[in-house]
Formats: sequence, structure tokens, C-alpha cells
Amino acid sequence: MKSRRGEVATILIIGLVAVVGLMLAPKVVPILNGDSRRAANGQNTTAALNQAHEAPAAANTASAQVIGQAAARLPDSPAASFIRQEVPIMLARGPVPDAAELIAAEKRLNAYLTGQLDEARRLHSSALTHAGDLRAALADAQAAKRNADDAISTAAAEKIAANRTALGLGALAALALAAFVWIKIQAGTLTSTLSKLVPIIDAHGTENLYETLSKKFDASEKRFIHQVRAKLTK
Repeated sequence: MKSRRGEVATILIIGLVAVVGLMLAPKVVPILNGDSRRAANGQNTTAALNQAHEAPAAANTASAQVIGQAAARLPDSPAASFIRQEVPIMLARGPVPDAAELIAAEKRLNAYLTGQLDEARRLHSSALTHAGDLRAALADAQAAKRNADDAISTAAAEKIAANRTALGLGALAALALAAFVWIKIQAGTLTSTLSKLVPIIDAHGTENLYETLSKKFDASEKRFIHQVRAKLTK
């Protein structure tokens, strides 16, 4: 009886370990399903998007600062006064000026102040082209961020579906395990009962067999015998 119980306990432990392993497998190795890669890509695209947003703003504050320098050279007039007062507001609302853009804006101002009009036009044309590049870089960064977010959302939906499948498989495995254990218990009861039944029949015959059996068997074996008797007497 003890050996049968030990066998059942072993089967239960193995089955539970298998079920738990099946249900936890999708969570134990996230690298295999790309979670780490998608998270890193999401962080990188966010940083790139922030940088793409900040670059034009930092370039604009650089231009605003140099415009303020140019306005200081203008003769007094209502328009000049307005520019002198407005530029500090623009600078206060913007980020720190980009150092390279500040140097470029100062070169454009110096070209005008020294009468190098062709150079001034060339520098302004180059600045406009660069502005278009900044706008394109922002659009690319926005698209990359959207793609990264879509990949994370799709993966999350797939993981939910995988978890539901794992739960279903775990439930099926648990049911199969329960059925297997029940069969093993029934088979063990049958083996134990028959091992006791044969010598009793040899010693006492079949007369008053059920009364004799009631004194020799435990409760589970008695139930099994009564079930067999009920089926045989139908």
C-alpha cells in the first residue's frame, strides 16, 4: 500500500512540475521572443525622436540670439524696439542654443555686416537646406518611433494569446494527469484486492464470501468489491 502511495506521489510531483514548466516557459526566456530587443529599440527610437525634436528648436534659439545682436545695431525705431524686446522672450521660451548653429548664424550676420552679400546668400541657402534636413530627420524619427511602438503592441497581443494557450494546455495536462492518477489508483486497488482475494477463496471457498471479505479488506477495497458485485448482479 505504501509503495502504491509513493508511486502516486511521484507521479503527482512529476506532473505538477511539467504543468508549471509549461505555463512558465514563455516568461522564463523573454530574450528568445524578442522582448529585450524590442525594449532596447523602443528606448533608442524615443531618444532619437527627442533629439530630432530638440535640434530645430536649439537651432532656432541660436538664430534668435544672433537676431538680437543684429537688432542692437539698428537705429532706434518702434520696429527695432519691438525686436530687441521680443528676442529675449524667444530665448527664454526655447532650449539652449546649439553651439554649431550659433556659430553659423554669426557667420551669416558678419557676411551682411562686411558687405559679403554673395557669401551671405550662400550661407542662407545652405542654412535653408539644413533646415529641410532637420525636418526630414524629425519625420524619420517619428516613423521609427511609431514602428517600434507597433512592434511592442503586436508582441504584447501575441504574448497574451500565448499565455492563454499555455493556460489551456496546462489545464489539459492537469486533467490528463488526474485521469492517469485515478487509473493508477484503481489499478493498484484491483491488484491489492485480487492479491488478497485469491488466498481467501482458496481457504474458504465462495460461500459467505462477501461476509468473509468484509473482515479482511480496508474501506477502499470494500467499495471496489461492492462495485464489482453490483455490476455482476445486474
